Amino acid sequence: MITLYRAGQRTSVRQRIFAGHRQLLTAGEVPEHGCRGFSIEVKHGRLRAFYRNSILNIDLSEFCISIDEMDGIIGSLAMKLSDDFVSYP
Repeated sequence: MITLYRAGQRTSVRQRIFAGHRQLLTAGEVPEHGCRGFSIEVKHGRLRAFYRNSILNIDLSEFCISIDEMDGIIGSLAMKLSDDFVSYP
């Protein structure tokens, strides 16, 4: 299951807006273990960037999900990639 949150300066649990993954943990929105994290950027309705690292991935090398996991998530989101799509790291 994939749950998406929006990034924002002010946290709103009701609107699912958080400044970062650490704030998700602090608010109790995600469990401390057994959950993976990533971030995406959307530009003009297309996936512009995918960030594979997150504090939620503390047990993984470089805090990163695998490229295969990233590809699976992109497929699940069913979003088109922008012409300038990039992934990090």
